[in-house]
Amino acid sequence: MPQAAEVRQLHLYFTDGSEEIYEFAPSHPERPRDILTQIHESRAEPLILLELDDRLVVIHRSAVRKIELAPKPDIVPEPAFRNVRRVA
Repeated sequence: MPQAAEVRQLHLYFTDGSEEIYEFAPSHPERPRDILTQIHESRAEPLILLELDDRLVVIHRSAVRKIELAPKPDIVPEPAFRNVRRVA
């Protein structure tokens, strides 16, 4: 089982108002560029594939309104606004 510091949450908000939260441990936590690469590559794909222990979850990107990844990766893809604080 991964240590708590290594575990990340992937929070998906869908266009129908529903939400799903997944936890995962980066394959190589010592290489933060791996997460960055996954984010960049997945932006062009029509499907989001999530491999769970007992199944493969396939989500159509068109059904997703927003994705949150927490904690944030050490390296954030460009172009990203920096030092942002949500107020509402």
